[in-house]
Amino acid sequence: MITTRAKHRFSKVRLRVIALLATVLLAGCSPATPTVWPAATLHDGKILIASSQAVFAIDATSGAQVWRFPLESNSDLQAFETAPAVNANRITVASGKKLVVALDPATGVEAWRYTDPNQLTKIASVSLSAADGRSYAAIGNTLRALDNQNGTVLWQFTGGDEFWGAPATSNATIYVPNMDHKLSALDAETGAPRWERSFPGALAATPALADAALYVGTLSRSLYAVNTSNGEDIWVHETQGFVWGTPLVTADRIYFGDLDGVVYCVNRSSGSEIWRATSSGSVRGTPALDGDKLFVVTDNGFVHAFNAGSGTPAWQLELDPKNAERLLDSPIAANGLLYISAYNGEHLLYALLQDSGTTSWFFPPVTE
Repeated sequence: MITTRAKHRFSKVRLRVIALLATVLLAGCSPATPTVWPAATLHDGKILIASSQAVFAIDATSGAQVWRFPLESNSDLQAFETAPAVNANRITVASGKKLVVALDPATGVEAWRYTDPNQLTKIASVSLSAADGRSYAAIGNTLRALDNQNGTVLWQFTGGDEFWGAPATSNATIYVPNMDHKLSALDAETGAPRWERSFPGALAATPALADAALYVGTLSRSLYAVNTSNGEDIWVHETQGFVWGTPLVTADRIYFGDLDGVVYCVNRSSGSEIWRATSSGSVRGTPALDGDKLFVVTDNGFVHAFNAGSGTPAWQLELDPKNAERLLDSPIAANGLLYISAYNGEHLLYALLQDSGTTSWFFPPVTE
């Protein structure tokens, strides 16, 4: 096992991390309207974004609305709060009132819905993923595999604490992170456990799955590479701050950020550090890569572009101090644009030119 070390320091950023965690935990315990982090997915030329208002499909080139599945027409929905999961001919979205809805990706028409039978009014953490004809809904501390065509529960698995990250999926096995520090490998067909292991810290995000390895960020200031067959460590890279987001895996490198605002590039095989750079705030989402540029967004509303090979800054900007005070989702890089969903404010989604950061369009547009 290879371990690389980084100094731990107490900082103002660490205090912001504590405040962020407290906000999330309080939102999960309160019966009031939950804290909603709009989250986006790119599919078939459309940006799919779930928010407190609705699920929108937006043309990725023009920013025009293609369809809208509204919150207000569904009184039992509390708020949409996870990135839509796409699987074949279904999009699944979820709400903090423990409800999953499947939509037609072309039209946004509802195909089916699943309601957790336990305490519908209790707000819970919800995360989604989909693969091989199944949608996986992690609601509170229970993971359910749902038939992608009709929403029937195929099996369920109960964790020791809440699931904040969605499972990483393959056809035969799914890998489930839990806030109780455990990672569980389950048979995708039956839900039967294959192996389970513990980490020193909680697992708040979906692991990245590539070939025979899982790359797992922890709230114990480390990124782990583990063997998919048994969960054993391949290597560990120690970090300055908590690793909340899912790492980005390429052929030979891994890119990720931490809640102290450090951005890392490490060797995929060994975990050795290639470069590190500093951003302006906590990095919660997965970096986006397009060509030679790496993009990250921060909790205090900044967007950073780095040279992916060297970590040299290319540009940075404060996206929109009035309408995008916090950026908590993962950016999406495609079509020469960088798509960013905003935590609060007038606009849900921004499209920036990758080479300069200039805004190409935002959604919804300003109306007179």
